[in-house]
Amino acid sequence: MSAKKGRQFPESFERQAVERAASSGLPIVRVAEELGLHETLLRRWMKQFAEQGTGPACRGLRVGGGGAPPPARPRTPAPASPGP
Repeated sequence: MSAKKGRQFPESFERQAVERAASSGLPIVRVAEELGLHETLLRRWMKQFAEQGTGPACRGLRVGGGGAPPPARPRTPAPASPGP
């Protein structure tokens, strides 16, 4: 049985996709959908460039992150207003 070969993409496209995922602030799933890719493929490229030490994936992007925003910081209670 021969190995199934999927679509091939130029490295420049892969890097642009990873850069968009890293800089857009959008969830990785959304970026993948916009580019017509499966989320897993985009995550694989992010991991690949992070391991190579090249591309935006090595600049602090959480490869395993789902693009969710960080938890909100606790709010400081407002000072109590003086009563009547």
